[in-house]
Order: sequence, then C-alpha cells, then structure tokens
Amino acid sequence: GQVKPLSAFSFRTDRGIYRPACRECRARLSAAQRHGLTVAEVDALREKQQDRCAICDTPSSEIPHEAFSFNPLVIDHDHQTGTVRGLLCPTCNSGLGHFKDDPLLLARASAYVS
Repeated sequence: GQVKPLSAFSFRTDRGIYRPACRECRARLSAAQRHGLTVAEVDALREKQQDRCAICDTPSSEIPHEAFSFNPLVIDHDHQTGTVRGLLCPTCNSGLGHFKDDPLLLARASAYVS
C-alpha cells in the first residue's frame, strides 16, 4: 500500500519481472506464516510490546543486527508446542535457545549471576 522505489523489489529472472510485493512485505509475510500467524497478528504483538523486546525491553530501533534489515525483533515460540510467546531481540532469542527453553536452567543461571 506504499509507493516504494523499484530497488525495494526483487527481480524474477525466470519470468523477467519484478515481484509484486517488496522485500520487506515478503519477509514479514514469510516470518508470520512460518509460525501460523498473519502479518496483522504480528503487528498486533509488536504494538502490544511497543516495538520492544519482551525480555530486555530494548526498542527495535536500537538493536544493531545486520542480518535483520527490516525489523530485528523475531517471533519467539515454544519449541514443544509451537505456541507463539512474543517478539524478542536476536540476543534474547538466542539466549533462550542456548538454555533450551528450560525454566530450571534459566533460574539456575539467574541465581548464578546474582
């Protein structure tokens, strides 16, 4: 629904045309669909969290991460149930992964650093 420069769109060499959706919209749709959500549902999460990480509260605009060119907040989910929990910065998301989403390990780590 926005006017964007042609450089914001991917070119399909197999068809000789540009894709109808820009890279940002395609990335947002892909991320949402991977977790069984709509883009509107992800946007609602982002609004609910005020565009901040659900754990460290860092605003997405202050998250330096080159791999995320559009919005660095990632969709976090429970790996056993697939239930979406919220949006996290890459650091917090990786941290949960390293602790295997295990509340006991996270509590032990918290006690250790305290």
